Amino acid sequence: LGETLTNTRVSLTATADMTAQWQASATLSYQKAEYSTFRKDDYWEGGLSATYIYNSHLSASAGYIFRNNNSTLIGADFSDDIVNVTLSFRS
Repeated sequence: LGETLTNTRVSLTATADMTAQWQASATLSYQKAEYSTFRKDDYWEGGLSATYIYNSHLSASAGYIFRNNNSTLIGADFSDDIVNVTLSFRS
């Protein structure tokens, strides 16, 4: 449609090795999207996660993410929570 989009994103992430087997991280980001159709979105996302490293091949992590979008477009606003659990294996 030939529509213009200006997108700006700022993100901050901190990761810490608590022990040789535990890692923790936190992230916060902000994104502003401006569309040529007079729509503007302000999107925030924050999250926390913890990872347990069993060995060099196996790890497990759990995390929580909160997202919020405010928009000038009716019906495009939302807030949600995401909980995730991941088991990773690499050979």
